[in-house]
Amino acid sequence: MSHMPYERWLFSDEPLSSEEQKALQEHLLHCEQCNLVFSAWGEVKRLLNSETAVEPTEGFVERWQIRFIEHQQREHERKANRHSWVLFIINLSMAALLFTFLLTQLLNIFGSPINLLLVGISHYATYFAFLAIVGEFFITVIKVTLSVISPTLWIVIGLILLLMNLFWLLSLRVLLSPWRLKT
Repeated sequence: MSHMPYERWLFSDEPLSSEEQKALQEHLLHCEQCNLVFSAWGEVKRLLNSETAVEPTEGFVERWQIRFIEHQQREHERKANRHSWVLFIINLSMAALLFTFLLTQLLNIFGSPINLLLVGISHYATYFAFLAIVGEFFITVIKVTLSVISPTLWIVIGLILLLMNLFWLLSLRVLLSPWRLKT
């Protein structure tokens, strides 16, 4: 037996025509399943339309709002974390592409990796030789200065530097004293 139009009529909120109402009543007399659905739906409608509203427990709204805010924060953190990883992967892939491009350009310039290695070693050797020459120059200047200037003059120069440091510290103390730093 087909229950389709009768079930649709049972759950419909629109008023039925007199013919549809008569057909539904006749079907309900003969069909136990539709009669059970009809009585159950009537009970559901009665419960939905009853005046007794269930009040939430005390503090429900506050707890729900707190959970909702925490959920939003977690979602925001997840999205930010996901975006961070995406940006990291994009940057890493761009760096890999740039490295590959630069490596191919260097290999084109120098012909082979051995030539590139030899040029690098040559540059480092030149740099360290330059540092050795500068070091020898300064050592020579210091030795000449020590031999030319007498020990008495060194003591005078040291005292002058000491007095300059003391003057500098006293100036800082005066400038940074609390009575000068009023806001």
